[in-house]
Amino acid sequence: MIKLKIITKIAGCFKAITFILRKSSVNMKNTYRILFSFIFILVVHFPSFSQTVQDNSSEHEITVFVIPEVSAVNWENPAILFKSTMKCYFNAALKKNYYVIGHFITRISSPLLDSTIYVGMNGAVQTEKVESVLKHRVGFGALGMTMKGRMEPFNHIKKGLALYGKRNRVAYLKFKVDENAIKRVIQFLNYYQTKNKLGFAPCEHYNGALWPGYENEGSGCSAFGMTILDIANLLPEFAKSDWMVNVNVPMNIIGGEFNQNKKIKLKTILKTKSWYNGDGKEGIDFVNYKVFDPGKVFNWINNKRQQNDSDFIPDDENIYHGVIFNEKYISPDLSTPVIKQRTDTTFFARYFYKFLRNKYEVK
Repeated sequence: MIKLKIITKIAGCFKAITFILRKSSVNMKNTYRILFSFIFILVVHFPSFSQTVQDNSSEHEITVFVIPEVSAVNWENPAILFKSTMKCYFNAALKKNYYVIGHFITRISSPLLDSTIYVGMNGAVQTEKVESVLKHRVGFGALGMTMKGRMEPFNHIKKGLALYGKRNRVAYLKFKVDENAIKRVIQFLNYYQTKNKLGFAPCEHYNGALWPGYENEGSGCSAFGMTILDIANLLPEFAKSDWMVNVNVPMNIIGGEFNQNKKIKLKTILKTKSWYNGDGKEGIDFVNYKVFDPGKVFNWINNKRQQNDSDFIPDDENIYHGVIFNEKYISPDLSTPVIKQRTDTTFFARYFYKFLRNKYEVK
């Protein structure tokens, strides 16, 4: 759980207790015993949020750092997408890389917080998706697979930002917000990382076809970052058109649990030169897939830096370059719940809820 302004109070209490014990008749052995007990209580009842750094920010800010894929991922058609994605993994093997197909990291800074928070979502096993395609032959079913997920450790985030910043492969989008936006984001982050009554935390499930703003759903890295913006009322209206990929995947290249456990040969994918564009039925002829693409957002930010746009102003932080939204202190709609119920169940989402029912007996 994320703490709000308790460190100063704890330090003050610790100092006061130490002073009293020194002035009292309690011997030093008992003094240390009491102090250690006090520390133990603090650790148990006030767990720290590991992905933080010290910060004295006087403003409320939400910043999304975007790292593009190792080499351009091309969504022109399934065959080209497969080839360009495999090229990413090949290039990643030649040079040290943390984020093969791109990544989103969000920073939250506020006087309400003890420290600046950096958060990101990723798969717990980096090779799981590749193996699902090359070894288990699920084809493009990998786009909607549920895999082991985790909140990215802060030391990994720190190394990743430093590495890609030096390569000039980080761009950011910064917003000034009010404290209500920060409170809503904190509520979401606490919910997302806390085990629910069913026995799991949503962050334990990595799935690029989900939206973590819906109850019990995990996500991929991009949906996680965009959900934070959405909860704070920061997600631009143009995001779906400028930042999102929206394709209809032919059913004949989707295998595994989504298509009668069929094995999809690589040559079948390589022969598929177009996305589905007919009048067929979803789930039988095709599956619709939407995702916010890190490469698109990265290019959008860099293009904005070159334009004379009064809404998005060029901004720099040492080795990082981005834009800042020029409208300050955006307020969220407090009547909108932070966590919503999904109403428009998609093809891949239906299988995710089936997964929950089988594993956690979710109704």
